[in-house]
Amino acid sequence: MKTNRLLFLTIVAILVFCSKTFAQEEETKFEPSGNIYGILFTNFHSDFINGNSAFEVQRAYLGYKYQYDNNFSANVKIDIASNENDSKRYAYFKNAYGSYKLKNLSINFGLIDSYMFKTHEKFFGKRYLYKSFLDKNKFGPSADLGASFLYRLNNKLNLDFSILNGEGYSNLQLDNTFKAAFGLSYNPIKNLYSRIYIDYSEKTYAQTTYSYFLGYKQKSKFSIGAEYNFQANNDFENNYDLFGYSVYGTVNIFEKWELFARFDDLKSNIPSGESDNWNISKDGNTLISGIQFSPIKKVRLALNYQGFYSDDLNKDNISAIYFNLEYKF
Repeated sequence: MKTNRLLFLTIVAILVFCSKTFAQEEETKFEPSGNIYGILFTNFHSDFINGNSAFEVQRAYLGYKYQYDNNFSANVKIDIASNENDSKRYAYFKNAYGSYKLKNLSINFGLIDSYMFKTHEKFFGKRYLYKSFLDKNKFGPSADLGASFLYRLNNKLNLDFSILNGEGYSNLQLDNTFKAAFGLSYNPIKNLYSRIYIDYSEKTYAQTTYSYFLGYKQKSKFSIGAEYNFQANNDFENNYDLFGYSVYGTVNIFEKWELFARFDDLKSNIPSGESDNWNISKDGNTLISGIQFSPIKKVRLALNYQGFYSDDLNKDNISAIYFNLEYKF
């Protein structure tokens, strides 16, 4: 009931705010316009342990954004990808939302991007190689049905709040469970970035996620970042917790060349009455390192190593060399 009331109040707040601010805004001349955009992730990889090699198209995005005036816009994006467990292709609406922007405030409503790990993902900037820690380990979806608010208090501090369906963009179930999420991004000095994120949703048990990020970046020189993440009652299972950290960095060696590395450590707890960590088959360390080359704008290539070292002694480790490409338009 609490989440239902919160959702109702959120919708009312959107309608009231937009009606008042829109009435106050003086209409200015604006030429409506739209544009098509897309992103493609593809790779060739070879597994050192099993000797398997393959070409792969990991993911393709195709979208269209339309700007009605200075404040209102709409965005639709299709995500075409294969699941990790099979080679079949699936197409989903990744985004389908309307957006309202006025000065320092942005409001999105519909099938929207989550703010959960956007800062971490953007900071490292290697999504075409590998998902972020929170995304890869399914702490939450990258997009969901709902509404979000982003307010820029000043050049250093941003606040964001979202009320979401909680199921993700590939599983748009309608039920009475919603997820409330709050984030605070703070840049105390030039080149230093920090963020705190918390979300809460409840079914049989309450699931809560906490994420902390800190990073330093000097453009065209180097970057280093770290995050710690904790989720209580993963998938609404009592006393089934997930936690871990990710550290990453880049160094520019030439104008278009960059070295990079990332290390993840995922762990789970031992529930009462059990003898092993409940997520032991997926717990472990991930190492990614390599070199990136960007020959022209919106095209990136990377030769890199990707390895996973399981905490389960009965499970084989993964060790592979990848050649990844990203194209944007």
